[in-house]
Amino acid sequence: MVNRWAIDVGLGLQSLNTTAQAIGFISYDLGVRFRIIRPLEVALVFSAGANHADQYDALMVDARYNFMAERPWNIYAHLGFGGGTAAQKNATNGDAHGRATLRLGVGVERRFDVFSISGEVRLLTFGRNDQADPIITDTPESDLAANSTTGIGFVLGSTYYF
Repeated sequence: MVNRWAIDVGLGLQSLNTTAQAIGFISYDLGVRFRIIRPLEVALVFSAGANHADQYDALMVDARYNFMAERPWNIYAHLGFGGGTAAQKNATNGDAHGRATLRLGVGVERRFDVFSISGEVRLLTFGRNDQADPIITDTPESDLAANSTTGIGFVLGSTYYF
């Protein structure tokens, strides 16, 4: 446990499902982790995604459990809670109002001394937005801004331990 701190970056693909259709995003993450005990880490993570018309962002506190901590190959699971937004890029304040966010994931990490690379599958959920503007036309974007939504994603990441 010499290296208790870590900085993560990740790039991936994320979908969020509305009642009308699934909306795809290019996603990116930036996080800082602290190892409490050998297998357990806590993190503060900023996660965001965008496509041509929509975007999401979230700030979350994660707990990550490493099943094979500090070994060259590691399998991990994490759970994160926080707040975020999911709406059109030019959304009004009501549509872009913050709401509860949940993230669950499992991944595989390959460590090379203080650096690592990882692949992760995750489930991302945004709660209902009660502050959203009234829906005039039923579009995926208005559904994304107002209703709860869940989607699956895949992220490739890199970590520096210090």
